[in-house]
Amino acid sequence: MGKDNKKSSYIEMAGKASCLLYAQDSRHAAPCLCILGSQIYLTVFDQGGSLSTCGYDIHHYPCEFLCILIGVTSAPRNILGFDISINWGKRSCPDGKVVDVKELKIEMDATTCTIELTRVLFISDNPFGQGTMVWEGMMKARGTSGMQARKVAVKDSWIDPLQKYTEGKILSILNMCKIEGIPMLVHEEQVKAPYPLVVDCLQVNGSTHFPRAYLAHYKTNSYYLHVLSCIITHPVSDLITEFSCLGELLVAFLDYIVAHKNAVEIAHVLHHDISLFNLLLAFVTQRSDHLEFMQRMSSLSAADQTALCTRIASIKRQGVLADWGYAVPMAEPTTITDSVSPTLPIKQLSRVEYESSNFVPIMPVNSKDAPPSLTLVSDLTKEDNIVLAMGPASVENNP
Repeated sequence: MGKDNKKSSYIEMAGKASCLLYAQDSRHAAPCLCILGSQIYLTVFDQGGSLSTCGYDIHHYPCEFLCILIGVTSAPRNILGFDISINWGKRSCPDGKVVDVKELKIEMDATTCTIELTRVLFISDNPFGQGTMVWEGMMKARGTSGMQARKVAVKDSWIDPLQKYTEGKILSILNMCKIEGIPMLVHEEQVKAPYPLVVDCLQVNGSTHFPRAYLAHYKTNSYYLHVLSCIITHPVSDLITEFSCLGELLVAFLDYIVAHKNAVEIAHVLHHDISLFNLLLAFVTQRSDHLEFMQRMSSLSAADQTALCTRIASIKRQGVLADWGYAVPMAEPTTITDSVSPTLPIKQLSRVEYESSNFVPIMPVNSKDAPPSLTLVSDLTKEDNIVLAMGPASVENNP
């Protein structure tokens, strides 16, 4: 069995793992088995890269072979790569039927909120990127049966902990500056997962460094350091490709231009990642007529400007410039170190090398009261829980 067979089988596994992660919206890792001749290999793909065992001869090592098969087939959901913060629940329909629904529970302002995930809006097909998943959901606080549920967007993504500003912190800055045409932040948090190899339900923040830290005594490859975050915003929007008419499309692009212009001029924030997937349309009850923009930029007469702005104000959907995960305040460093901020998203990934000089904020996994400290990425261990400063949401944005 040559290296070419191992390489081609790895490429095939990576393709199938990518399809699996794309098809299952609450999954963040994919364990795969590969049998080449009498050799069996176990490879796990996650947002940090991949981890592979050496080859075991199924004839010479039958116990190891059985352990791998039993481990993969009977492992708990989190070991198989599923996000256990998302669970299946029961809901009664008006016709008396009981249906299964996906639910996410979050703690916000000392209140437990339940979000029923109703549909997938976006899911990334890149197995080594941020693994972004976006759902539409109905959010309701527990014990408030009289409160009307609110439609929200829920976004899970594996972010770079070396980023100085999370998307929630950027949105909170923009919301405080009252920038129109961007999502309103409801809540942001790091997603927790069971601590590996511990049975006492200890919860830690999801990070790609944990499986590598447990294998620190083996030689492992460099990897992408990512932590799992969840951000909840409103309104829920459609892609710009769902525009209803040419007028709506043109005004939506005006909305994007004005939103980005105001973000730069008022909040001093640059988006860094404008693409077709970040240009959205949302129904609003009240929208700007862009009169001030027209007065500054247009050569039309005052009467024509007023007539045009009146037509703009009558359009029911507004352009929303979304996905501020790569944005930073201008004149601020992108990371805790003084590295230059890249403009291409693919360059934003932190490829961890063992000689890295970057620091991340951590707390001991067994302590909730210890003050955070900074540690080198290359020194991360299985006892280090990466803790990031999340963006605060305004009270008026909460349902």
